[in-house]
Amino acid sequence: MMWEVFKHAQEQAPNESCGLVVGTEKNKKYIPCENLQKEKKGFKIDPLTFTRYQLTSNVLYIVHSHYEEDCKPSQHDINNCNEIGIPYMIVSYPDQETYILKPNEQKSNTIR
Repeated sequence: MMWEVFKHAQEQAPNESCGLVVGTEKNKKYIPCENLQKEKKGFKIDPLTFTRYQLTSNVLYIVHSHYEEDCKPSQHDINNCNEIGIPYMIVSYPDQETYILKPNEQKSNTIR
C-alpha cells in the first residue's frame, strides 16, 4: 500500500498529495483524493468524499505529503488531527519517510 501513497505523492509534486487509508490494520487500502487546496503547501479533501468514506468505511488514516521537507507535523497538522480525531499519516517526498500522528499525541495550539 505504501508504494501507492508515494506514487501519488510523486504524481502531485510539488503540491501536497492527500488521501485516506481505509480498512483494517491487516487489510489496508489507500484512496487517493483530489487536493482542493490550490497552493503548494497544504491540503483539503472534499468534505463530501471524506464524509462518504467515514460513513461507509473504517478510516484508519488521513494521508498527506510534504514535498522536499521532512514528514514531521506542522502545528496546523497537529491542530487538525486533534480536532478530527483520526490519525494522520504524513509522508515526505522524495525522501519517502513516514510519520504517524495520533490524535492528542501532541498539544494543540489555540489562537485566541
